Amino acid sequence: MSDDGTNTRPVEDGVVRDFGENLSYGGYLDLDRVLGAQHPRSRPEHHDELLFIVHHQLYAVRTAM
Repeated sequence: MSDDGTNTRPVEDGVVRDFGENLSYGGYLDLDRVLGAQHPRSRPEHHDELLFIVHHQLYAVRTAM
């Protein structure tokens, strides 16, 4: 705990804290690739099918960790 009681510590030299110019939130999470991995087969697309795909993708990621 720091002297001022805020439970913080100084950031070490060289640690990058501002990614606003270099990296976006979506870029960091690679959302284009993640969201592009959902390919519903039904025509027209059904909302439930997308939920099924997302649920099972999340389960696969969670169990792989």
